[in-house]
Amino acid sequence: MSDSVGELGRVLRFPRDGERSSSGLGSRLDALTPDDIPMPLIVLDSAGIVIDANRAATELLGGEGRGLLKLGSPFVAVIGPGIREYVSWRAGNGDDHLDARVRGRGGFVSVQLVRRPLGDEGATLVWINDKSGTQIADAHGLAFDESEHGVFVAVSTSRVIAANPAFIEMIGSSEEEVIGANWQQLVLGAVPAERIRQLHEDLRTQRTWSGRIMKIDPDRGERVLELVVHMRQRLSSEASDDSDLVDTIVAYVTDVTDGNSLQRELQEQARRDELTGLMNRAGFLEVLQQHFDAAQRSGSAISLLFIDLDNFKSLNDHFGHRYGDLLLQAFAKRLRASLKASDILGRIGGDEFVVLFDPSLPPTSLDVVVNKLRSHLLTDYQLDDVSYTCTASLGSAEYPWDATTGAELLEFADHAMYQAKTSGRNRYARFDRDHHRGRMDHEEFLEAIENGIEDMHFVPYYQPIFDAETQQISGAEALVRWIDHRGEPVVRAPGEFLPLIEGGPAGIRLGQRMFDQVLVHSRSFAALAGPMPISINMSAAQIRSENVIAHVEALSGDYSAEIAQLRVELTESAFYDGDPVVKQNLLRLLDLGATLSLDDFGTGHSSMLSLRAHAFSEVKIDRRFLVAVSSGVDDDRFVFESMLDLCSRLGLQTVCEGVETEEQLAYVRSLGSDLVQGFLLARPMPKEDLRALLRSGKLDR
Repeated sequence: MSDSVGELGRVLRFPRDGERSSSGLGSRLDALTPDDIPMPLIVLDSAGIVIDANRAATELLGGEGRGLLKLGSPFVAVIGPGIREYVSWRAGNGDDHLDARVRGRGGFVSVQLVRRPLGDEGATLVWINDKSGTQIADAHGLAFDESEHGVFVAVSTSRVIAANPAFIEMIGSSEEEVIGANWQQLVLGAVPAERIRQLHEDLRTQRTWSGRIMKIDPDRGERVLELVVHMRQRLSSEASDDSDLVDTIVAYVTDVTDGNSLQRELQEQARRDELTGLMNRAGFLEVLQQHFDAAQRSGSAISLLFIDLDNFKSLNDHFGHRYGDLLLQAFAKRLRASLKASDILGRIGGDEFVVLFDPSLPPTSLDVVVNKLRSHLLTDYQLDDVSYTCTASLGSAEYPWDATTGAELLEFADHAMYQAKTSGRNRYARFDRDHHRGRMDHEEFLEAIENGIEDMHFVPYYQPIFDAETQQISGAEALVRWIDHRGEPVVRAPGEFLPLIEGGPAGIRLGQRMFDQVLVHSRSFAALAGPMPISINMSAAQIRSENVIAHVEALSGDYSAEIAQLRVELTESAFYDGDPVVKQNLLRLLDLGATLSLDDFGTGHSSMLSLRAHAFSEVKIDRRFLVAVSSGVDDDRFVFESMLDLCSRLGLQTVCEGVETEEQLAYVRSLGSDLVQGFLLARPMPKEDLRALLRSGKLDR
């Protein structure tokens, strides 16, 4: 039997005569002509049109024949003398074999065509014997069935469409259970998720993957399988043009289980990082603890180095994950070559490496060794066609001076690395206990903020806004305060916490909590004094957040009247960059009935076009202008008065912020400001105090 026969038999499982195929081959023709089979294969539809052909077929025909063998063209075009016999044969008459002459290199090539119907769709698989090999009429029942290696074929849906007996036996299932099943569930059930992710990434970028995996067999226990997977794109049988491609999986499986070495194989696999070959986190922590215990018994010192690559994410973002993997592999190789064989290396995170130095390293030599290592690691890396300059932040910790446990040693080396990174990256730092204590305090503060948001300890205080002429309450601005319940309750101003969370997930959640409370309070205020506008501040991140906008839309079902009284305050920096998401989200708020107020006007771009483009109805003039006017400088007075006049001409309501003296109040009233706000009239207050003020209608000044 020829090699071509063996390849065909090992990959394609055809039904024998009188046997109905359970593999459903006719439903997915695109999986039947892989290029790694040297046998020329062609798939024809019911009209004799070519819908797929592998590389061996195009190479056999060559020359004029290759030009005629195109997807969507009739196969009869490549037939030489004897077209009438071919037409009769393709119609199903006579034997499955046809001696024919086809257009090939330098003229006609004598071949034997062998047909095989595919399901009920009228399609036909044709393979070609160029008569330089042996007859192949029964190839599908020989080498494929007898191969000791498992083979299966799957399509892009992951459904197995063909499998040989060796594969079926390896996974301990029946043919009925295998054909049509998801191959990943059959083969990868015991494989860690991270390794499966790497398999998918390799198939996507390199179209191939190989490695050893563990398979749990209910009867035979743990098995080790060597898996080689190839993936290629082929034209779907339902394709209308060449753009409709689907993926085909061809996999070869070998059982390499050795009863004496299986446990060692599994243990080693569990301890190693597959990408770099270094120890993974679990393996390194195990060895670290062993060396730490030994150091405690002997009274010796040990040093640990923590390395984090700088700006690794930008490499992935700009060039793709394949280049990121290439850098990690090259970095690990250079790291290994730069150290002693007795030093222990690990990759414990995405771009995080660790070195446990040999105990013989004197503590006084640590800095010298690390700086020498840095000079080796940070020269350029050639990643295929990309020359990449890599920098890293490094931190070290030592036993017994810094840490008292192995876990602490790793943690403190990590903290030292963080200190190097926050100092400007591409640096090395030793563990510093004072710096560590400050960082821990910072992290505890952030955790307290997170907990406070969830526990509703962030609440709105309300600063009333007054009619400049009558000095009656016209509305109020909601200003967030944190009632810090750690120890005695303390009211914290926004400057203490907003810079730490603004733009992050905690800032988004805080925005949602503020809307929840403000709408409830607005309803209670309206019950006392009638509906009045409530202003609420939104950051740039909150305006861009789908979570925040969708949250307000969800609240509108119960609080439509209250949302109609909302004035959403934005600073100019929140929308000036022309972000279409911001524009769309502002329109969504306007559709709910809210209005827009421009906060701190005059301190940013002061764009008149932005005022009109975003449908602002109110402008709040920053308090700094009023303070400047009080200094008596004529230019400042002119700017302030011009802004008020301009807003009036544009039909925008004005609010003068920061009114703190009677003179300032009289001045802005004389200029025709609509509304005023400031400590002279009222400070921010809890909701209960604003309710009392609304009940009494009196101001204590």
